[in-house]
Amino acid sequence: YSNYNSPSNAVNTNPFSHPIILSLTHPIIQSLLMDFSSLLPDMLNAAKAPLAKEWTKAQPYTEQQLESFIQSIERIVLLKQDGSISEEQAKLLISMHKRSMITVLLTVKGLGLLTIESAINAALGVARDTINTAIGWKIL
Repeated sequence: YSNYNSPSNAVNTNPFSHPIILSLTHPIIQSLLMDFSSLLPDMLNAAKAPLAKEWTKAQPYTEQQLESFIQSIERIVLLKQDGSISEEQAKLLISMHKRSMITVLLTVKGLGLLTIESAINAALGVARDTINTAIGWKIL
């Protein structure tokens, strides 16, 4: 009888559960990270124009989603430094996160898919060069 499939032998393939990711508040880790949160105001301003008609309702969702996106970028930076993620995997995570942002913003009454995609593209557009340069890959 083999315990090969038992939980104790299971391989964790979730890149966001990596020990280095779980210690994002460690001072050494903090010193390695660029302050991506400084991108948030510009990203919000860029997203605001396409969402202008519904901005009052959309702002809290947009802000939360962009903050979450920035945290994902920070995790990708750490995983790349650790050698735990490939460029292809990073692009896949970004793609998944963009779809997640779209799904959340679709819950705001009055927002359509094209408007949401335009807002997300505008937000990511203002941060694209900074993020791609910091990571060393063109993931946006």
